Amino acid sequence: MIKKKPKSVSKALATATCALLGTTAMPVQAQEEPAWEFDTSLLYYSEDDGRVQDVSIALLARRLFADDKILTLGLTVDSLTGATPVG
Repeated sequence: MIKKKPKSVSKALATATCALLGTTAMPVQAQEEPAWEFDTSLLYYSEDDGRVQDVSIALLARRLFADDKILTLGLTVDSLTGATPVG
């Protein structure tokens, strides 16, 4: 029977400690709650003599969900008033 040399407990603990200290933990990042994003625009055009007026309003709403799905909603309203130059 071959006798094994007894291992030192302090050496084993030092080795384990160095192994744990040498590793880096992966950073943990909390996910932000999905929020709505809004883009709006307003355009107003009028000629000096008041014959033609144009009003245009646009709204774009967008939401990114946690599972990488995107919902996009858009609305545009355009109003053109006035006489034509040819009658």
